[in-house]
Amino acid sequence: AGLLPAPRPVLAAADVGCKLKVVTGGDAAYVSQAQAVIDNQRMFAKLHGYCHEVHAGNYAQPWVAYWHKIDVLFAELQIDKPPEVLVWMDLDMVITNPAQVMLERILAAYPDKAMIVTEDAQRGDEVPGADGARRLANTGVILLRRGPMAVHVLEALQTYGRGHRAAAYEPQAEGTLHEQDAVSALLGGPRKHVWGRHVAVIPQRHGGINLNSFPRGFYDVRYTDPSETQWAVGDFSAHCTGLRPQLREWCVSDYTALAKVAAFGDTAEYNSSLADLGHTLSGEGLTRLTSLNGGAARLNGGAARHAPQEGPLVQRVAREGAALGRSAETLRFV
Repeated sequence: AGLLPAPRPVLAAADVGCKLKVVTGGDAAYVSQAQAVIDNQRMFAKLHGYCHEVHAGNYAQPWVAYWHKIDVLFAELQIDKPPEVLVWMDLDMVITNPAQVMLERILAAYPDKAMIVTEDAQRGDEVPGADGARRLANTGVILLRRGPMAVHVLEALQTYGRGHRAAAYEPQAEGTLHEQDAVSALLGGPRKHVWGRHVAVIPQRHGGINLNSFPRGFYDVRYTDPSETQWAVGDFSAHCTGLRPQLREWCVSDYTALAKVAAFGDTAEYNSSLADLGHTLSGEGLTRLTSLNGGAARLNGGAARHAPQEGPLVQRVAREGAALGRSAETLRFV
């Protein structure tokens, strides 16, 4: 078999005039299993007036499905009037604080970048066959500004895939992280000074910015992610990545439920939901953790590190909108 992915699909311009669009996807089976996450991301998009679309399949075939996201972004950029900003979210990325206008904050903080991703919680290992580049990036969420440089970056990622057969075809068990390694190779390779002008890899939390936090250490004690990368109360999103299927299902269920309470409940309900998650650990939560972790529960530091968000969603949207000079009724991407 050759090393080239299948031709990219041509999409209809279903969301004409869309300024920011959230996209996600995977093969049909994964999409079917991920309805709770899809509903969560759709709720978030609807709240802020973003467009939203699920791309089922693997547009990158015969490459492995991890590359699907890159071809989705390519396809979206090729429509007649593409969105000003595309935001890819993996199907295990839960928006836990949907009132936040976090995407706008990040875009404002990095106005000249074509692509923005976060650091990975586990980084520093060498990227295979990449001239000493080290693993740095996580592509669970990708912010992409339309334009020639965005296309150029995506093409460079695929060039990496063509030159590294394992990244294109092999499972992660063979030591590759696919498109994630491609991003790290660009930013750590011989032309890093060039790509660094156009691609930002940002920490999970910095100032008022928070993106792509990891709750997995709460479900599996094998993960010892740095504290600054772990999910904390009030965080924008929880990325349930790297977990075994049953643990991922519980993680998604827990944090989509929390998101609904954050959106439509009150403070008492939110605190109760936190307790159910173990931030003030319930008996049921403790039983579940110990049964999965060989009798030893890891509590992510015990009590929640931040005070819970106050009030229902509409009030918080109004506060966030007011801070940006906008009303809740007109809160949109600008």
